[in-house]
Amino acid sequence: MAEHFRKKGLPVPEVYCSSEDHSFYLQEDLGDTLLFNAIEKGRTSSVFDEQERELLKKTITLLPAIQFAGADGFDFTKCYPQEEFNQRSILWDLNYFKYCFLKATGMEFQEDRLEDDFQKMSDVLLRNSSATFLYRDFQSRNVMIKDREPWFIDFQGGEEKDLSIMM
Repeated sequence: MAEHFRKKGLPVPEVYCSSEDHSFYLQEDLGDTLLFNAIEKGRTSSVFDEQERELLKKTITLLPAIQFAGADGFDFTKCYPQEEFNQRSILWDLNYFKYCFLKATGMEFQEDRLEDDFQKMSDVLLRNSSATFLYRDFQSRNVMIKDREPWFIDFQGGEEKDLSIMM
């Protein structure tokens, strides 16, 4: 995936070499700064300074490039756990949100109504078609900052999706 994305001019680490079965590899070191840490002041105060806003803007501006340029000529059979984002994937992600956020915070909700909403949401998400690469784990801990620019990591869980806006 990284080789394909780099050929498309996307900011991902270069893989220098890998074992024959690709289970081991040596890749470019992007440093230690995660976007998550670079925007810590804004995350804790809810007031992002100009530098933090600029990093966030640069990062989100690159997302469509990964979705569209990344999909161009990409072999989706290399995606894990499956090559296409489908209803099962959507419901898996929504239930992850339910169990790891809603229930973990103790927030009150009506589970049967939430499940109805999840079903409706998955129906809407699957309605349109536009082949894109879905960066399923697009979040601030999967963006490294090198020379004040965002670089993307942990995209191996991506899939082909007939949806360009799901993130």
